[in-house]
Amino acid sequence: MLTKALFIFCLSTSIFLASGCSTSTPNYLIGPKETIQESHISPSFNQAELIVYRTDIDADNFDANSVLVTHDQRVVGGLMPGQYLVSSLCFGDNELTLKTTEDIKQSINFKSTPDKDLFVKIVSASKGVIRFELVNEAIAQDELTNLEYKSFLANRNFPQCSPEKEVILKEIDLNADALFAFDGGMLSDLVAKNRLDKLVEEVSAFDMKSNRVVVVGYADRLGSDTHNQTLSERRAKTVASYLISHGVPGDIQAIGFGSAEPITTNCSDSLARPELIKCLQPDRRVSVQLIGHYESQAK
Repeated sequence: MLTKALFIFCLSTSIFLASGCSTSTPNYLIGPKETIQESHISPSFNQAELIVYRTDIDADNFDANSVLVTHDQRVVGGLMPGQYLVSSLCFGDNELTLKTTEDIKQSINFKSTPDKDLFVKIVSASKGVIRFELVNEAIAQDELTNLEYKSFLANRNFPQCSPEKEVILKEIDLNADALFAFDGGMLSDLVAKNRLDKLVEEVSAFDMKSNRVVVVGYADRLGSDTHNQTLSERRAKTVASYLISHGVPGDIQAIGFGSAEPITTNCSDSLARPELIKCLQPDRRVSVQLIGHYESQAK
């Protein structure tokens, strides 16, 4: 009777905790699915999808190589090599954490937007290191066809996304060097009006109901702070004025951040000036942010 009772208790525990009585073989809760599309959840209009998968095949046992996936400190699932899982994300700031049974942990902070699901590929989870990378949808979809939709932990991640939160729905980055003559920011300094014509089409095609457009100018660190601030504002105002004059609807604002938010990290001042100017090119940019509420994108 005691043996039978222990067996029943063990079976019940494995059902509720999805761990079973043995740690050598995972007890899966989901999958496999025949196609990727069947396994994908259908997020609400104010959510995006999070897809995490493993392609590493160097794991020999469950305990040492399983990876726990959490999103904003909530369990999404657990993965072995050759498996993937799907969950939901609210638009805006998110944190994803990957952790092994050896207590090795890696985290990534990111922003989720309506026009982009997040695909995270775990490349390796052994020898004290978790290696992962963000991949585009085309690559991920191709790799997912060879994987199983499985998890050995139940998904506890059911985010309640506020429909009132205003977020950046889409961001378009423009190379300032490709738009303006060097150190120029006026309409007369434009050297690529065709790029702004394309920008007008992109912004106009987006659902702008209840949205606003913020054009942000940036400069590199060369020159004085006052000069760079003025230059970044001038470029932002020129792009914003171009959008307005070409019929883009909605509230359009222009601001400049000068050289306060550089992208580059390895451009030494010891470089020759022409090389330094070239190295700092990514810092000279104009960002066009389409901002609005979730419900304005609901179909």
